[in-house]
Amino acid sequence: MPPSNELHVTICPKGKRPKPICIGSGKYKCQFCSRMGEYAALVAHIQTHEKTAIEFQEKKIYKCNLGCSKSSHYHCCCCKRTIISRNYFTEHIHKCALSLNMQLHAPCSSSLVPSTTTASSNGFTSPINTSVPICSDSNGSDPQCSEDGATGSLNVLDIKVKSPSPPSSPTSLTAPVPPFNCQDILMSVNPMHNICTGSLKVLTSRPKRITCCFCNLILNKKNIKVHIQRRHMSDNPDLLQTNGINHTPVTSGNMEDLVAEGITLKMLNDARETVMSSPLGVIKTPMILLSQTTLPLQVPCNAYLKLENMQRTGSFKIRGVANQFARRSRGDHFVTMSAGNYGKSFAYASKHYGTKGKVVMPETAPISRSLLIQSFGIEVERVPTTCLLDVVHRCVQEEKMTFLHSYNDLDLIAGHASLGFEILEMLPNPDVVVVCCGGGGLLAGVAAVIKLSGCEDTRIYGVEPEGACTMYKSFIEKKPVGMDSKSVASGLAPPFAGALPYAMCQKYVEEIVLVTDDEIRSAVSALYKAGLVVEPSGSAAFAALINSKIPDVIGKNVVVILSGGNVGKDELTSFPD
Repeated sequence: MPPSNELHVTICPKGKRPKPICIGSGKYKCQFCSRMGEYAALVAHIQTHEKTAIEFQEKKIYKCNLGCSKSSHYHCCCCKRTIISRNYFTEHIHKCALSLNMQLHAPCSSSLVPSTTTASSNGFTSPINTSVPICSDSNGSDPQCSEDGATGSLNVLDIKVKSPSPPSSPTSLTAPVPPFNCQDILMSVNPMHNICTGSLKVLTSRPKRITCCFCNLILNKKNIKVHIQRRHMSDNPDLLQTNGINHTPVTSGNMEDLVAEGITLKMLNDARETVMSSPLGVIKTPMILLSQTTLPLQVPCNAYLKLENMQRTGSFKIRGVANQFARRSRGDHFVTMSAGNYGKSFAYASKHYGTKGKVVMPETAPISRSLLIQSFGIEVERVPTTCLLDVVHRCVQEEKMTFLHSYNDLDLIAGHASLGFEILEMLPNPDVVVVCCGGGGLLAGVAAVIKLSGCEDTRIYGVEPEGACTMYKSFIEKKPVGMDSKSVASGLAPPFAGALPYAMCQKYVEEIVLVTDDEIRSAVSALYKAGLVVEPSGSAAFAALINSKIPDVIGKNVVVILSGGNVGKDELTSFPD
């Protein structure tokens, strides 16, 4: 292997964290790409490169975006080659190291590798044939390394990799190469490889279809990057850093985290302007100070109620829908899943824009909401909660519809964030903000705005019903989880927590608290007596406050969002007087 001072800058010692390079007074540069900025920002940025790095022996090789070639690539530490594909590079570097090792050392015993070297006229041994599998079994009985009985061909992926040329003279390599250990292959090989009894077999089967983490559109895996760039990030350059997300594999659990880290206040403010200028007629709802005269409850704080039950279509959902429809093609046939409020806003927008649509609803949603959505000319299909996503996927695949997610969508969350701006306009520095949480879209958007606006000391709490606590369980499991949700607050009972809202809530939300269905019913009744018609889902945050579920609120300025008022007379009769 070449000496360390000849290695490319993207090849670092294993265990040593790379740092930004100082290029001037207070200015730094990433050593793996052309991004420049402040030191703290670049330290966080460099972490995005970790996801594509490859560990090999005592080195860690990062993907290079320095402009050596048109595409991002890896530099081999054993030869001068650059390779774009991560999987191909992983296989190449192990073969290249083995080939180089055999040139410098005595021939390996037959117990290590198959005998593939021949003497050349100049006294050097030719590199081994890198198109055959490497085995550690001396008897060659491993079926993974044998020829296919049906075809007579080797059972490995056919990859065209050139072997490095032999050195022109023995002095051309100045640094000693440690003896090659076959175990390095077994320990450092990419997870796409399958290790069985010392053999190396490259899996040829790969998933052909993948679901977009923002809009849940199902498409070919090779097209996912282009889709995300064009559909979700073309208007949000702050999210799409040239060498960050753009070169990160789209897999569950890392794209959402990167997007959550990349969301900026400017991006959310741009979405707010889109929402407030929308032809759907989104309004600034009032925020009132709770009066002990109209609502005689012993609440030991200054409680401000944000009345989203007075919003167009009766809930906050129209905010996110306005931003979604503003960024979608007008001729699409949309499908969504909703327990009512999002479905109503979706139907209202579809009728306004003249688009066709379908709402898949859980059977637990009130019949009155299904009838209301149908009155807008939208098709409704009621199914069990656990079957919601299956029915949506069927509509996407068989009927070629476009899926608009009701909470796990970046455009939707950015639209909901407009509510956070309104809170800060009326109360610039609240002590506590309490938000109901279903899939997590509203909670994520409001929390992001408040924290990014500089209110670092503001505590933000999400509230869920005990029978539908997907976000609460996700916080415990440290990943988005689902459950068979059931609650009187059907709007807060999704089948699973959204991956993107979860990543944002982990970053900005202090805690998720739980309330019982009885506490929600009592909150609905208390608000109704004060002249406020609020549905069970919209009353959950208020229920948490009046039942002392929110800690340390004595004398504090607390904002409680009443998120919706779509409740029928038949539902109100079931609540206590």
